[in-house]
Amino acid sequence: MLAEERLARIESYLQRVEIASLEELAREVGASVSTVRRDVSQLAEAGVVRRTHGGARILQPRSQPKADEYIFSSRLDQQA
Repeated sequence: MLAEERLARIESYLQRVEIASLEELAREVGASVSTVRRDVSQLAEAGVVRRTHGGARILQPRSQPKADEYIFSSRLDQQA
């Protein structure tokens, strides 16, 4: 797999899950943890992700609210 394709797959996966460990990303793209670590560093330098301890988090998640966030905000409005 080419590096560009791997980077795109990592970004796409993080768009779906928002945060993932390096091991999880390595399984997803079929590469070693070391390779994924370098890819995550490259994506972090580009401003796409933020490195975390042992993983990565997408910086601009898709704007669809999570179910638990919606439920919390609904309850907050009802109990105000």
